[in-house]
Amino acid sequence: MKPKTLQIHLQKELSRLYDAHEAAAIATRYVTDRFGLSTVQLLLNDDVLLSAAEEEQTQRDVEQLLAQVPVQQVVGFEWFCGHRFRVTADTLIPRPETEDLVRLATERCCGALSNILDVGTGSGCDNLGGICGFSTARCTERSRNSHDCSAVFGCHCEQSTLYSRSGSTNNGSSGGEL
Repeated sequence: MKPKTLQIHLQKELSRLYDAHEAAAIATRYVTDRFGLSTVQLLLNDDVLLSAAEEEQTQRDVEQLLAQVPVQQVVGFEWFCGHRFRVTADTLIPRPETEDLVRLATERCCGALSNILDVGTGSGCDNLGGICGFSTARCTERSRNSHDCSAVFGCHCEQSTLYSRSGSTNNGSSGGEL
């Protein structure tokens, strides 16, 4: 199967659950994120074929998408403040609105912060996102949910390399504080 064929098929399946625009957005997002394609590559690259392993993964993923599992959890990541964060069912999905708030805080504080307290955000993205603007800040996060956010945040840093959209890497430190 070709990625474009998959996108069309998935969009048709998802249109039973979502309006046409949302179904198209989810299908396109899934195919481009899962296979590392840009939207232009998806539209123009008709000669790429999915391997047998990719097709098997796709079948499992489509079942999850049809069960209304968020696309970010299905592909396992989301972008936030120019960095790629691992997303699971145990983390909150980083929201564009929160990214806007982090940018606003960064602008208003003019780099003068030395301590940031991130309370109850779940994934640690707010924590790291704030640090993106404050290279000398020390961040601490705390949460009262059933999952230890420090452990999740540490997982982002210890097990994942943060990829900036420019292609350079930025490895985080371990633990809930930076």
